[in-house]
Amino acid sequence: MAGKFARSWALLKASAAVLRSDKSLLVFPLLSGLCTLLVAASFLIPVGVMVIGNEHAGEPFEQGMTAGAYLLMFGFYLVQYFVIIFFQTALTGVALMHLRGE
Repeated sequence: MAGKFARSWALLKASAAVLRSDKSLLVFPLLSGLCTLLVAASFLIPVGVMVIGNEHAGEPFEQGMTAGAYLLMFGFYLVQYFVIIFFQTALTGVALMHLRGE
């Protein structure tokens, strides 16, 4: 167990050293956060407008979720994690290239 912790700690220190030496790598987490917020807004704003529109039309908010709501949640999950994994993979690839001296 101590060996695993030591290897993880060494990898963390190597990753921090790469980030300190090349500040341009911080663009990836920044873009990831920005795109994550854009994806969240693109899903949450229409849902909010629909809920507010239904309340103004006199239709009460339904307690249960419909199949469409589950599909919308799944679409949000799929798009959101695609964006997150895309930018994490790009950061990992560039950091590995940097560690190899490329």
